[in-house]
Amino acid sequence: MAKSLLLIGFSFLINSLSYGQEYTLSRENPEAHQQIQDKKDKLLMAQVSIIPQPLSMQLSPGYFELTPSIKIFVADKSAMASVNFMNDYLKAYYGFSLATVSHPNEAHVLLNHKNKENEIPGAYLLIVNKNGITIEGDDAEGVFYGIQTLIQLLPVTASTSLSIPYIQVTDAPRFAYRGMMLDVCRHFFDVDYVKKYIDFLALHKINKFHWHLTEDQGWRIEIKKYPLLAKTGGCRNGTITGNHPGNGNDAKPDCGYYTQQQIKDIVQYAADRYITVIPEIEMPGHSSAAIAAYPQLSCFPDEPTKPADGVKFWAGPNTGKQVQQAWGVYEDVFCPTEYTFHFLEDVLDEVIGLFPSSYIHIGGDECPKEAWKRSPYCQQLILEKGLKDEHGLQSYFTYHPDLHRRRQEHPVLHAALRRRRRDPARVPGLPLPRPSSHGDDRRTALDTGALPRHGALLRCGQS
Repeated sequence: MAKSLLLIGFSFLINSLSYGQEYTLSRENPEAHQQIQDKKDKLLMAQVSIIPQPLSMQLSPGYFELTPSIKIFVADKSAMASVNFMNDYLKAYYGFSLATVSHPNEAHVLLNHKNKENEIPGAYLLIVNKNGITIEGDDAEGVFYGIQTLIQLLPVTASTSLSIPYIQVTDAPRFAYRGMMLDVCRHFFDVDYVKKYIDFLALHKINKFHWHLTEDQGWRIEIKKYPLLAKTGGCRNGTITGNHPGNGNDAKPDCGYYTQQQIKDIVQYAADRYITVIPEIEMPGHSSAAIAAYPQLSCFPDEPTKPADGVKFWAGPNTGKQVQQAWGVYEDVFCPTEYTFHFLEDVLDEVIGLFPSSYIHIGGDECPKEAWKRSPYCQQLILEKGLKDEHGLQSYFTYHPDLHRRRQEHPVLHAALRRRRRDPARVPGLPLPRPSSHGDDRRTALDTGALPRHGALLRCGQS
């Protein structure tokens, strides 16, 4: 989007400058030709807007023409994935691709590795001059990011001669964790859309894709042991219209989920672009869709689903447990029973098998305590475990051994939970949270971008 807007603006500038000011480009008028060339050089420089802004960028007058006759030399085979990515892009948007050659003297595009002495992977140097294009990556990831910068320099108009301004870009990631989230629960997006979203992340050198897969309004991941999660939890009967709490309901079923095979495909698609997918499985709140599929996850399985306050428009049945049709936060949350913990253990086993990420996001925010307060079972559990209150019960839930057995190291919690003094270390028998290895303390880990600021994360055990 940013590139498109930028290049549309570039085209507008060209049209504005040429309006009412025409030159005859001919051999008889070389001075006018040079004036046009000078203006084109200035406009090409104005075209440059690299996102995120690199560490340094030096522009020079002139431009290199990228045409189908240009050849690529790849010094390291690990960069071939980046070459294929660039050729796929060129073919899709400009109608041509570039051949590779076995000797650098035959090429005008050179890709190689050179140590940039940067602690975070992905540093690169991009040079465009009269001799061609050179990308030196600290590693294969750095080469890939150099390709993304080169793509941002390409004009938006389809052509077989692409003018790229002379430029030298030196860049390296500032943050180890550079993430974006996509919520597919409130509004479902198909596989092609998710892949397009990942392409936009790659273009802007984002390396973490936080995939929000479960919510009150929809469960979007296949769990083979619990098929109703996708079949029932992945389909709501309608959605409010207008701003919350709504001025109507579209009464259109909103259904969809990703099969495990589709998820594996998307995870690999992201990995090919140096992006790690971090799934989010909400607990103990934001769980209406799961409860609609398996009511026994609720402390009150026989009570009908209660819409959010102020919601007057509802589609379909209003008895029993239903997937929520409006936004907001809901009181019907997971009940901390052995059934619930075994259920979540099974779910996490399948989720972890699909995602190589060392982190699994478990939400942890916006968990109302009303159901727990009026549940005799929960109140007895608080007494038995020596917990202070329902907030301590949430900590007990988050750190329950069934959620960590055989798979997780120490959880990392949202710093705001610590500031509210809901410290899980206050719960007898539960492990003390360990600071992230990315920094000396949790604040350092957060502020350096090593970890996101939202929710709680379980770190999967590493061998």
